[in-house]
Amino acid sequence: MKTHLMKVAVFTLALTSATSVTFADWRDTPAARDWAIATGHTMNPSSQVIVVDGGILQVTDTDQEVYAEVVWVPTDTIEAIVWEEDGVTAFNTPISLRQTFSFTSGVVVSGDGVRHDYLFLQNVMHTRAVDRNGDQFDASKTFVLPVRVFIGGQTEADAFMADLADAVKSDGSKGEGGIECFDPTWIGNDGQQCCAFLASYRSGITGCNSRRMFTILGCGTVALGGVGWAFFECAKLCTIAAGASAGTLGPVCMVACLAGTAILGFGAAYLCVEAADALFDECCSTAQREYFRDLGNAGCEVRKPKYRDSTGSSQ
Repeated sequence: MKTHLMKVAVFTLALTSATSVTFADWRDTPAARDWAIATGHTMNPSSQVIVVDGGILQVTDTDQEVYAEVVWVPTDTIEAIVWEEDGVTAFNTPISLRQTFSFTSGVVVSGDGVRHDYLFLQNVMHTRAVDRNGDQFDASKTFVLPVRVFIGGQTEADAFMADLADAVKSDGSKGEGGIECFDPTWIGNDGQQCCAFLASYRSGITGCNSRRMFTILGCGTVALGGVGWAFFECAKLCTIAAGASAGTLGPVCMVACLAGTAILGFGAAYLCVEAADALFDECCSTAQREYFRDLGNAGCEVRKPKYRDSTGSSQ
């Protein structure tokens, strides 16, 4: 049994250490810095996770040591993907895993009473297994990771989640096409309507944002790409190590596997979200360059748009 427990520990360590480079940039993001202020703890997401326990968020590690606790209130959740898998252990007994990957907006109030609004990656995990003695045990956990702080508070959070909800119903191409308009105070060469360029620009930015949200939703699939296999390998070792102690050791071992798997999944999802934001910024910059070029070619007065007002700030 000691040999199998050692394998579990080594496997879990491998899961968490695999994301150390991935999370190097996260620790220097506005969300990470704000999270440290809100909780009083500088979190290391390559070895620690945030577990949801009712109305409490606990920063723990795979050994379930608690480093920080904070009260939170989730405000909205948009499901990205549900993944289920059934298999068998080394003893031909059943084992199953269900994961739901979502994006959740939530409010945390720090000790000094300051409100902090975040976008969280959320992973709800549940596993059930039967050990070699025929004893059944299961473990369930919900993990979150803040990836964006909404400086504009609830208003900004609601706008972001509304855009994300729209992306669920779209194909990612929303916002293309020009819009007719009339503004007698903004005329270019030969009486050309300059506001048409602004309308087209705004439509293009809406398209950029729609595609960003569509891509972010796909990050759930990216997160679960290799997580299922990793969990199964770890969980199977738990069923071997538990033996006659399934009632106590099994769930503890499973929770460690769940935590290590969540860290791995969040690492992949975080990189995906960052990439989506980078493509969004590039798309917006291209649209802005084209807008100013069109104004110049048409002899229009330059009016600088505020395209971030409706799309949220890039963190």
